[in-house]
Amino acid sequence: MEVHRSRKTEATTGRTLHLDLAGPYDISELNAARYLLVAAYRGVDKGGAALPVLPFVCPLPGKHSIDVTAAVEDILRQIEALNCPWLQDGQRVVRVHSDRGSEFVNSTLRQALQSRKIHQTLTRGYNPQANGTAESAVKQMKAMIRRLLVHAALDLRWWAYAALHACEVLRTKWLQRKWTYPSFGDHVVARLVHKDPSGLVPKGSIGKLLLFRATGDKSSELLVGDEVVRGGLPVCVKDIPSSEERTVDGSTEPDVASAIQAQWDKVLSPGGKPLWLNKSTKVIQTTEPHVILPVDGPCEVDPEQRPLMLSL
Repeated sequence: MEVHRSRKTEATTGRTLHLDLAGPYDISELNAARYLLVAAYRGVDKGGAALPVLPFVCPLPGKHSIDVTAAVEDILRQIEALNCPWLQDGQRVVRVHSDRGSEFVNSTLRQALQSRKIHQTLTRGYNPQANGTAESAVKQMKAMIRRLLVHAALDLRWWAYAALHACEVLRTKWLQRKWTYPSFGDHVVARLVHKDPSGLVPKGSIGKLLLFRATGDKSSELLVGDEVVRGGLPVCVKDIPSSEERTVDGSTEPDVASAIQAQWDKVLSPGGKPLWLNKSTKVIQTTEPHVILPVDGPCEVDPEQRPLMLSL
């Protein structure tokens, strides 16, 4: 382990993971987290040029060396799993840099890094400027968390989810992909992820989006009432007040007889698929994949909303 001296060469700045631990904050609903481990990865492309900083975060309940080390190892695995054709082949991180906090200066983290043949460097005493990359990432993350919580009208108990979601957005853009998914706090519908041998548990949920793992397994976490549930790909639902968050069950659809009754109309989507429109409740129910979704007008199907009928 060595003390880091600032040198502006790609040989020392590239393929480095910069670490900082922010907090304590209000206890989060996610794992009772009070601290946020922020990691800023600065990679290099195949030509040796430095790439923009890529952030990672991990909410933690405390500052214990075992928890911090496990979080750092998880971030290292995420970097190794990045599917980026412009990154150098082989080992992705050659150096880990941080301040001299006890959560980073300990035998647990040192041994974990040594097992991966990663070099560890530290700042010289209390010198935030010497860890400027990580400090800037913390500042950026705090600003995004504030904006997301305001957008979602959620209190500070949900800051950890906002941090994870913000990182997913930033990583998606870093991978040169367009973010086409709902935002944090949007009302969405998603298929539930659970095993239900009985077939009686509702298959989908409508709630506020807390997290979508766009660069991971494409799963989501929704706030339905006071409960957090895990689902699949989220799709925006228009004009759903927060007081009307609910679980929807797509196991039953109206039959042909009910469609010709006064409460139902049979309409066609822009793609020519049949839909069932309830004129009293102003909802559309698709025949496949059996999801109940609200619409703006009594007999209108917005072409921009076609993904709502095809995503689950």
